[in-house]
Amino acid sequence: MTNLSRRSFVKLPLILVTSDAMRRAPEDLTALLLSALSEAENDADSDGLRIDLAFAFARAGDIVQSLKVARQARKNDSRDAALYQIAAAQAHAGDPAGAIYTIRSLHNRAYAVAVIAVELSRSGNSKGAVDMIKAELADSDQSTYALRLLALERERAKDYTVAEHVYKLVATTPRERARSLRASAYARLDAGDVKAAGVAADNTIVLLKEAIAADLKKVDAQFGFDEYRFSDDIRRSIAEHLSKMGNLAESFINVGSIKSDYLKSHTFTKIASIRASLQDLPGAKDAIARASAIAARDGYRGFELADIAAALARVGEIDRSRSAFLRALGKVGAVGNQASVIALQAEAGDIDGAIRSVEMIPEEAVREEGRRIISRVLANASDFPRALKIAETIHPPELRAYAFLYIAERKTKAGDRAGAVASLGMITSSLDFLDGDTIRAIAHQWSASGDVNGAVAWARGRTIPKRFQARALLGVAEGMLFELQIVDARLENP
Repeated sequence: MTNLSRRSFVKLPLILVTSDAMRRAPEDLTALLLSALSEAENDADSDGLRIDLAFAFARAGDIVQSLKVARQARKNDSRDAALYQIAAAQAHAGDPAGAIYTIRSLHNRAYAVAVIAVELSRSGNSKGAVDMIKAELADSDQSTYALRLLALERERAKDYTVAEHVYKLVATTPRERARSLRASAYARLDAGDVKAAGVAADNTIVLLKEAIAADLKKVDAQFGFDEYRFSDDIRRSIAEHLSKMGNLAESFINVGSIKSDYLKSHTFTKIASIRASLQDLPGAKDAIARASAIAARDGYRGFELADIAAALARVGEIDRSRSAFLRALGKVGAVGNQASVIALQAEAGDIDGAIRSVEMIPEEAVREEGRRIISRVLANASDFPRALKIAETIHPPELRAYAFLYIAERKTKAGDRAGAVASLGMITSSLDFLDGDTIRAIAHQWSASGDVNGAVAWARGRTIPKRFQARALLGVAEGMLFELQIVDARLENP
């Protein structure tokens, strides 16, 4: 299940896993989606809603209806977004030819072809994805653009072998060859060949130096990294891999090759956590001492302190950890960063300390977000009584709703469907201050918990404001359709 802690219904989701519910009750699904469509005009963002409805019809197998809905969108960009979604659903279902036909009129054809190719590759047909790009995009610039998008997405998905292969097809500049080497390094590391991964890391430095020398004016604004960026990331991964394997000396040597002091300190704290999880407290404390020495040179920046504090908690030095976390709260800058510090403390296992830290934050909004984070961490640990207790202390209605939604999601995953519905009951009694996306999320989770009839009755009931009824009905259908695994279909620009 996807994270429903905050707004999970992002624009352009690709939903990858279909549940048995879709196959059990297609008539009910169609009726729900048609009901949602009939209410779409009442929604403030009717075009955005139609994108999601078009995609839902496509995932339910009704391409004709999905295209009809897409054409109802008033804005050209909304229609295009819906067509991207439909084509992705067709490709995922094994109909790439139909997907190509769907995107035939789109202006940004290269991007559309890349979306389809990504879905083919995710389904295990990477060769077909590459062949399709070459066949559909005769223009070499467009083909190169689509292949870069495919390579970047495969690398982001940690499919390094495919990413390396696709990068090599477009590696005509030093920067592109460096990207290929980066993927190669991770592929070698996955295979256990640490030496080859290290060689690739070093070679990326040479190539990026060439790239920067050739394009000094653009590199900072467009790419935001120096010649050590790829190498540092690879060395961090190698160091963590070696630590897991028990080779602490070689792990430390690789950390020493990292140029960024912040990343170096962060990697030492990651190693400390790894060694602590393996009951190697001396090794963990050695890594913490090395991280602290680097952070001290920088004057102990906020997140450096927070990383060290988390590592200290994992080795049982709670008093030192709490002191460091409190110092970090005062040094991380923007108040939003303080919530991230609370997350680190809770995830390190010091829930009581995190609760105390929350109360030290001056801004009430950040304290409320901190409570939501702590509730989420407890739910992840299946400590549902404490998660519910913390959620009950949250006051902003939307934030409170998403806390209970996440608990319900985790309970559903744990097999406690009745408990999930009970958790949802903590927020469905009063909807006056909730927006449409939150109501949609509630309907989805209620349906996904197995109580489809209850979810339908609630979505059609009088407690749902008319302007949000379409979203409530769509949420029920989505709960029936999908084991939600949402990723953003807006591919990263190469």
